[in-house]
Amino acid sequence: MSWESAAWKQADAEFHPQGIPYIRVYGTKGDLLGEIADGDLSKIEAAVRKEAR
Repeated sequence: MSWESAAWKQADAEFHPQGIPYIRVYGTKGDLLGEIADGDLSKIEAAVRKEAR
């Protein structure tokens, strides 16, 4: 994918990623649990654990 493509421009406008990889973790009810910009597995796991609370 090109950084100049329409798909990238739409994703950038909609999600405002702060880095690559950029991961958004959602709960089972659709609520945003976390945004991780560096792919750090411990940060992803922490966001997923929020769902268990």
